Amino acid sequence: MTLRIQLIRKWYSLSDEAMEDDLIDSACIRRFAEIDLVTEDIPAATIILAFRHFPEQHHPGEKIFQAAGEHLREESPLLREGKDAYRRGQRLRADPLGVHHGRQRP
Repeated sequence: MTLRIQLIRKWYSLSDEAMEDDLIDSACIRRFAEIDLVTEDIPAATIILAFRHFPEQHHPGEKIFQAAGEHLREESPLLREGKDAYRRGQRLRADPLGVHHGRQRP
């Protein structure tokens, strides 16, 4: 919900207070933000502000990027071993049926 609110706020260049007001006034915006007035309250401008500052304080993008890089290094021999692994992989896949296509095999 809060990510969708931030997207709307950014797209329409709204302040946090204006975003809160629009969530109160517009059923369409509430629907996009997936806010159900029966079960949820509309977030106050201070909550919208706190969520907006969350990435600046906790740097989740960097943590996600590092975790993805570690996963790729563990799972991919091409990334783990560099150019030599790439060349070996190309050699192994280049001619699976034994047809040389005008190239000499190493």
